[in-house]
Amino acid sequence: ATSELDNKTHSENLKQMGDRSDTLKRESLDQVTNRTDTVKIQSIKFCHQLTHHQGETEERSGGNL
Repeated sequence: ATSELDNKTHSENLKQMGDRSDTLKRESLDQVTNRTDTVKIQSIKFCHQLTHHQGETEERSGGNL
């Protein structure tokens, strides 16, 4: 009887551990996705600033570089 109980507890523990690792995986995946989104947004903003700046300098020099 005791071995049956031990087996049940063991499988329950394994299941909980599996659930926890799944949650951790999901959380880290979310973090990675959020990070890449942030990087994308930052690089897009940076590109906009660069092109905007180039346009300004071209206008100032009368268009002939």
